[in-house]
Parts: sequence; C-alpha cells; structure tokens
Amino acid sequence: IRDGQINEKDSWVPIARDINPVYPDKISFPMLVAGHAGEANIIPYVFEPVAVVTPAPDSERVGDLLLQDEFEINSGNWGEYQDDNWSALVKDGSLHLEIHDQVTAAWIHHEASLSDFDLQVDASQLSGAENAYGVAFRMKDPENMYAFLINGDGFYNFYKVVQGEMTGILPWVESDVIRHSKSINNIRIRAMGEQFFFFVNDQLINQVTDESLSIGHIAMMAATYYGSEVEFEFDNLKVFDVSQQEEESSITLTEYVHHDNTFHISIPEDWEMGYD
Repeated sequence: IRDGQINEKDSWVPIARDINPVYPDKISFPMLVAGHAGEANIIPYVFEPVAVVTPAPDSERVGDLLLQDEFEINSGNWGEYQDDNWSALVKDGSLHLEIHDQVTAAWIHHEASLSDFDLQVDASQLSGAENAYGVAFRMKDPENMYAFLINGDGFYNFYKVVQGEMTGILPWVESDVIRHSKSINNIRIRAMGEQFFFFVNDQLINQVTDESLSIGHIAMMAATYYGSEVEFEFDNLKVFDVSQQEEESSITLTEYVHHDNTFHISIPEDWEMGYD
C-alpha cells in the first residue's frame, strides 16, 4: 500500500505468514494463482533456505508402542540373575532388584537394543535405607551406558559410563515432584538423538544433550550407598517409538524462492493443504 489507500496500485509479496495463518483455500491459494496468471504484481525476491528447529516434545506425544511389560511372568526378554550378593528377578507380578551385601549397583536389562524412545515405568523402594533406583539406557555393557536415578530423599542425577569411565552429567539435584521414602514414582525418559528429557510423576524436571552413546539396552537399575540390604520394585513398563515423530516435527525448507513472476516452495510430497 504505497499511497495509504487500498486500490489497484497496490502490490504484494507472498511470504510465509501469508500462507500459514490464513485459510489457504479462501485467500492464499487464489492470490498465488492470480500472481501466476499475471493478475497480481509479485515483486521478485530471493529467500534463503530455512530450517525449523524441533521444539521440546509435548509430554503427551508418543509414537507406536514398542514394548509393554507388567511383569506377570518373565517373557524371556529379561536377563534374570541371582547369587548371595544380589538378585534381579521377575516375581509376584513385578520386577525386583535386591541387594544383600556390599554391592554398589544392580540391574536387569531387556534384550532389545533401542536408540530413540519414550520410556515410562513405575518404581519404588520396598525396604532398607534410602538409596537410589532408576533406569539405565543405551547400555552396551556395564562399562558403556547412561543412567538416570532418583532416591527416596527427593533427589535425582544423571551420569554416563563410557569405556569404564564414569562422568556425571547432572549432579544430585533436589526436586519437589519426587515422592519420598517408599512411595511409588513414575519415571519417564525420552531419548531423541543427542537430546534426553527426564520426567518424574508427569513433570519434566530436566533435559540434557550428550552424544557419547547412540544405541543399547534398557535396564532397571538400583544403587546402594549405605551397605544395608535393600529391595526395589519396578512395574507397568511402556516404551514408545519417537523416531518417526521426530522426523515429522523437523522440517527444512530446501527451496524458498520466487522469480520471473512465479513463486516456488519445496515441501514434502505427502503434505496436504488444509486448515482447522
């Protein structure tokens, strides 16, 4: 609008906001058709390619269910173990980790190897002094894994072990969403490439980025620091896929150029024009 009045002297430049917020079949699409037919004046301009960054995931968004276990029986996918020092067994309708001696950590892993996933499990400490429990993931072996742990005092931490060397990524941090003592806590971990999101009882409590490990097993894990006998319980495990969701939510405009009175946008072939 060059003279302050809307009239035939006006021209327009189609940009992203002309297309996305308005109804494409009522406004934007007819405008583009008119421009292509020479009935509207399109000012030539060149846009650089634009990458749309994937946002932090919505806590309700998950893909296909990859794994579900209520531990009524051992389906054969869990590596049970038992000796005089510690045990990892499926029994009494849940998965149990028991530490009887001066063992600092115990775990039981699932045979599947996973990279990107959204995992949630109910976990609690049944007996003993307050110690830590949680989930290890992308676990190749005890010397290569990530581990997210919480304890009955309301703290959590996250660390990695790479080629036998342990590195703390998140120190012990207090959170008021962690239920204390022997209460059940729902632990949720979302791994998407180098990004990890940690939830407890449906609340996002932290997120980090690390590229050390890309794939491995998931494992239920417990750790003791006081040397007392302890028992932990895990139940209602669900693991969802997020790889397809991540792909769909990351968009790159590889061509965003108009020239010679035409306007071109490169978009995925399976997209459909529409509006709510």
